[in-house]
Amino acid sequence: MCGMCVDDAHLARLKAPTGDQAEKAGEKAAYEARLNVDEAIDTASKDAKDGMNRLEKIGRDKTAELRSGAEKLEGKVEEKAAEAKGAVSGWFGGKK
Repeated sequence: MCGMCVDDAHLARLKAPTGDQAEKAGEKAAYEARLNVDEAIDTASKDAKDGMNRLEKIGRDKTAELRSGAEKLEGKVEEKAAEAKGAVSGWFGGKK
C-alpha cells in the first residue's frame, strides 16, 4: 500500500466515532436509510398506481372505439344484407 493511503486510513479511523457515539451514528444512519427506502417504496407504489390508471383509461377508450366501429360495421352489414335480400327477391318476383 502507498504511504499516503495508510495516512488517509489512519486519519479516517481517528475521525470515526467510537463507543456510544458509534452506536448512535449507526442508529441514525439506519433510521435515515429506512426513511429513504420507505420514500422510494411510496414513490414506486404511486407511480405504479398512476400507470395502472392510465392503462385502464386507455383500455376503456379502446373498448369504446371498438364498440363504435363494430356498431358501424353491423349497420353496414345489415344494410347490405337488406339490399341483397331485395335483389334476390326481385329475381323471384317478390317485393323489393
